[in-house]
Amino acid sequence: MKRLLDQLILIAGAWQENEDPVIARNFSVLFEELKQLTNLDHEAAVELINNHRVRRVAA
Repeated sequence: MKRLLDQLILIAGAWQENEDPVIARNFSVLFEELKQLTNLDHEAAVELINNHRVRRVAA
């Protein structure tokens, strides 16, 4: 799960720098995988990613 969250954060950062449709598609696929694995809705999954990002920055 940590690896998936790390990948989502990295892809989101790359997508912000370069709005490539391939990057967006990769993010969407991983985001859907996260939602399925955690059984979270969209908002809760976004919150989980954001919380993980904050913990990474703080570490």
